[in-house]
Amino acid sequence: MDPAADHQTCMNKFLGYISILTIFGIVFVLSFLTCDINDNDCPGTDLPPDNHTRVTVKQGVWGNVWFWKGNFQPYCPTGKVIPVVRQIYIHVGTPLDSVKFDGSMIISMDTRLIAVVTSEETDFYEASLDSGVYSLFIKEESVFYANGGDDTFLSPVYFVPGKVSKRQLDITYEAAY
Repeated sequence: MDPAADHQTCMNKFLGYISILTIFGIVFVLSFLTCDINDNDCPGTDLPPDNHTRVTVKQGVWGNVWFWKGNFQPYCPTGKVIPVVRQIYIHVGTPLDSVKFDGSMIISMDTRLIAVVTSEETDFYEASLDSGVYSLFIKEESVFYANGGDDTFLSPVYFVPGKVSKRQLDITYEAAY
């Protein structure tokens, strides 16, 4: 066997593999480029309208309550975001150790309830509140749902006198990301 011929054969195979991998790479990249979020092939996610023009409180919180259901994985999400009517329980700032869970849902909160408001059919809610720290919980049948938190409180909203804060409430337990 001629070592030079073996080397040439090996190099040809190697270059062939590299060419195949390059073609697959180009096809892979092009497959992402062909699906634009505005394409009919890629429905994307239509968000309900924001209700900022409906705010009437002078101090407190307002927001939208949206139920996220389905696939929101990139690229070309197919999930739906639906405005929903829900009761929102507003408690004083609630640390994680003051909450009892059943899986990802909350059974009870060991903090003082300040108010209960209900979002409208358009998903809008608002509440007048004094300055302070509050936690917002969404009633889901016999349990509660909270999305997010910080180092201190679950689903917090921080208020200062004379301000109105927006707190978007996203219910995402039926969504995949």
